[in-house]
Amino acid sequence: MRLDSSNGGFTCIRYPVGALSPRDAKTLSFLAFPDSNLTRADTEDISCLYSFRFRCQDPVMSDDFFEAGSTSDKSRYLFATCLFRQHRDEDNPRGFYQKTIAVISRHPFTDLWSRVVSGPMIEAYAAAEQCGRCSQVLQQVWMDTCKWPKPKPAK
Repeated sequence: MRLDSSNGGFTCIRYPVGALSPRDAKTLSFLAFPDSNLTRADTEDISCLYSFRFRCQDPVMSDDFFEAGSTSDKSRYLFATCLFRQHRDEDNPRGFYQKTIAVISRHPFTDLWSRVVSGPMIEAYAAAEQCGRCSQVLQQVWMDTCKWPKPKPAK
């Protein structure tokens, strides 16, 4: 996601395509950027890693993505882990270029997704502005994790 000074946050790449409704994508775009000022006089580049959950308002994914057969509100929450990057950009009206890489999951695997979004491959591609290659890496992560068995409660 990128932050545009005139239009707010917007999603430049989303995988799988159509996984979120336009309303939920807009909510995610709003929540995926920190709400505090992250500028520091001693540095121009800032990275911030954080997680949150949000309620899916208009589910477009199959019930298999959520807890099958559950009618509780908890079953419609999604978890997001985000890596926010900001660097000085004199050509931008705000003075900074800002973007976020977010991984959305129905399970709060915060530590796992934190490692994915802040891993060396993502960092390298994100820093080089290679959105297409970054997208390919995240798509592969998605396809691989879809093959995992469903998690089971601890005993």
